[in-house]
Amino acid sequence: MIVFERPQPTAAPVGLAWDGARLWAGDWEERSIASLNLAGDVTATFAAPGRVFGLAFGDRVLRAVIGHPESNDRSIHTFDPATSAWVKPVHRCPDDTGSHLAWDGGHLWLSQRFAKRLLQLHEDGTVKHVIDLPWEVTGFTWRGATAWLNVV
Repeated sequence: MIVFERPQPTAAPVGLAWDGARLWAGDWEERSIASLNLAGDVTATFAAPGRVFGLAFGDRVLRAVIGHPESNDRSIHTFDPATSAWVKPVHRCPDDTGSHLAWDGGHLWLSQRFAKRLLQLHEDGTVKHVIDLPWEVTGFTWRGATAWLNVV
């Protein structure tokens, strides 16, 4: 059931994350992230270090899968809303590929669309657990102990 709709907040939105007070959206074309208020209005925009592919909020920070501007190799970057800045560390995605992120309350998860898998990551970005899937994941989230997937 669709409760309400809002116009897209940016030119090429990709990835959404909720931090408890604001909605965050990435913009693939503009290479940025945007903070939205409860009405859906953009309240601030921040340049990203490359093309944004997916976002997740957890542990008081926003994490983003970012494609390198020249090679498109993927890495996970951290944005601290308290300081409005990208902070270290940066973790390379396994096999330089990744699309979407989700936070399960204790671990960050990365989807690899064309590899058809979800990766549970250690804090240092290394792989803790792999879930192989029969589908390409185009978005996902965790609710309790269940992963909810958008697949093709």
